[in-house]
Amino acid sequence: MKQKLIKQALRYKQELKKHSFTAIASGIGFVIALSWRDFIVKLVDNAILKVGIQGESYFVYLISAVFVTGLGVIGLVIISKVGGKDEN
Repeated sequence: MKQKLIKQALRYKQELKKHSFTAIASGIGFVIALSWRDFIVKLVDNAILKVGIQGESYFVYLISAVFVTGLGVIGLVIISKVGGKDEN
């Protein structure tokens, strides 16, 4: 019984370490995403102005959101293809 408790405690410690790493990595990724947000917003705003759409209408924000979402989807697809291969 003592061996079983030790084994469970070690497994718990490994799971805690894995989940902690995932949480920390997610936090770092969130900070990185926030730092890129301003650049992407300015880039999209400039592109919208060059097309000739002006003003503070919801349409401008819609175009910006669609563009950023498209970039995000492309990034996720690339990341999933590169990092999604299981080495087992």
